[in-house]
Amino acid sequence: MYNKKSQKIKVLVGLLICFSTLNACSNSNPTTTDSTINSATVVTKANVVENYANLVLLTYMDSLEGIKKLQSEVNKFIANPSKEGLESTKQAWLKARIPYGQSESFRFYDGPIDRETGPELRINSWPLDEVFIDYVEVKSVKNNVETSEKNNTVGIINNPSLYPVIDENLLKENNQKGGDKNISTGFHAVEFLLWGQDLSDGAGAGQRQYTDYLTNELKTNLNQERRKEYLKVSTDLLVEDMQTLVNEWSKEKSDNYRAEFLKLTSDESLTKILRGVGTLSASELSNQRMATPLDVGEREEEHSCFSDSTQSDILQNTKSIDNVLMGTYTSINGKSVKGASIYNLINQTNKDLADKLSKQLLTSKNLVEKIKNPFDQEIKPDNSEGNKRVRDTINSLQAQGITIVEVGSALGLTINTKS
Repeated sequence: MYNKKSQKIKVLVGLLICFSTLNACSNSNPTTTDSTINSATVVTKANVVENYANLVLLTYMDSLEGIKKLQSEVNKFIANPSKEGLESTKQAWLKARIPYGQSESFRFYDGPIDRETGPELRINSWPLDEVFIDYVEVKSVKNNVETSEKNNTVGIINNPSLYPVIDENLLKENNQKGGDKNISTGFHAVEFLLWGQDLSDGAGAGQRQYTDYLTNELKTNLNQERRKEYLKVSTDLLVEDMQTLVNEWSKEKSDNYRAEFLKLTSDESLTKILRGVGTLSASELSNQRMATPLDVGEREEEHSCFSDSTQSDILQNTKSIDNVLMGTYTSINGKSVKGASIYNLINQTNKDLADKLSKQLLTSKNLVEKIKNPFDQEIKPDNSEGNKRVRDTINSLQAQGITIVEVGSALGLTINTKS
């Protein structure tokens, strides 16, 4: 585990390792630690696995905190709908997406979020067919004239005869029922209920009016009380699902996924960790979330199309990869994890590969930051410069995914990055 030149060095290094794993010598949940790995510290695979578990927990705790703040804003808004209240709720949704976006590399290895009974499909499924939830406006062209017609009798909200009671069981049972785009739960269901359809030709998010939630003479559209109930239930379900993930990674429990994960061999755990970041980089983010909407040139295929915040999603997902590989996470509230990392581990035996990895992470970050917001304007077929910015980022993330596989091989592991 460390140099054995003297008993004194053993003690000192042991202390460094203890601190580097974020309170690994205590039973409390993580708050803040800063244990810089220096040349005197020999990082082991076990150190990396322990630090990863702490990083996952703090990220999910931050995400839960953000969603609870969203829940609070939703409750205030539906109690007294106003233009200002709707805007505050939108801002809470956008802030909640930041830590959740940085959690997305904890997937793709049958962990608690996306195992068969996991909540991922309820939390973050997309793209969403709006007509499955609420009213829509349908644009059509007749005799070379574009017209728009509102269909306000569709969706779960506007069909009380088919869906008499909007509750948690109803939303769970109907999520993706009859088709992948029939999404009834999660971040993007809430997003649609807050922003509405994005019908603008140029830059601009959806423009749902707060009056959709009023029941007085200013009310707009139908079934305002059912729309309130849907917004509340879907947000409450988000809180419940995120709490489940926090519980699964808590240090306070002995029968959860964290305990199971730490009982695996270090190689088994590292294989899962590298598969998560490798799949997000090489496949999920670069291909499904970026290449697919770019190739079809349709905003309906982008991740957060109602709020026009897809560029932020991409940035947070990229940061998620960086966090795991570099062993660090810093929340918007200043709490942090910093300890033994995959980069430290590979740097001990293959500095050239470690340098290659760190340079690619920086390149991908810089390229993502060059993508202009909103993303739906970057992917328009006639925006050659925007298309190039997106394509360059895709290529960088995919090359980075190949390097992650190489890192695994250098550690004696076989990594599959196909989602």
